[in-house]
Amino acid sequence: GPRPANATVRELLELTGSVCLAASFEDRYPDYPVFTSQLTASNLKQPTEDVIRWLAGGVKNNLANAVLDGLGLLDGDKLKPHQSRYAKVVLEKLEGKGFLTRLTNTDDRRRVALILTPDGIDLVENVNDYRAKYLQKVLKKMGRDRATQLQESLAAFNLGYSKLKSKTVDSFAGRDIKRLDSRQKAAKQ
Repeated sequence: GPRPANATVRELLELTGSVCLAASFEDRYPDYPVFTSQLTASNLKQPTEDVIRWLAGGVKNNLANAVLDGLGLLDGDKLKPHQSRYAKVVLEKLEGKGFLTRLTNTDDRRRVALILTPDGIDLVENVNDYRAKYLQKVLKKMGRDRATQLQESLAAFNLGYSKLKSKTVDSFAGRDIKRLDSRQKAAKQ
């Protein structure tokens, strides 16, 4: 094909390797995800940031869409991680380590809730403690006024998010979550 006008030697080598080795790579690693955009070590930062923004409710751009679709996380333009064989591997590992459990909705067996176990909650709390200490350092560097503005805005956001999340979880699993809590309490006795 035509040479990109501003391509570096590295980009040309990656493109050439990608084209020449594609069939061999596919034969050797048939379960490796296929992306519609070229992802390399030198350009991975931007798609990673785009995916994080997309997942956080930000702009949904083509690059993020290509990565999420390649990982089997999308159904059209909707995020559907339960259909991804790659997400399933991660979930199975978390479940195997005792950090989460799956709960099938008794009213609709196609729906499955992922519930953190007590060990999973502890892990999240430890990570959050670490992050809180790190953020305290960042806030200190921001200065008191800017840090206060940020904290007030985030507090309002978190309150709204918590209310929405609580309603969503309750409507999704309803009595199934209560049943799981009862089973966990019985197992401890």
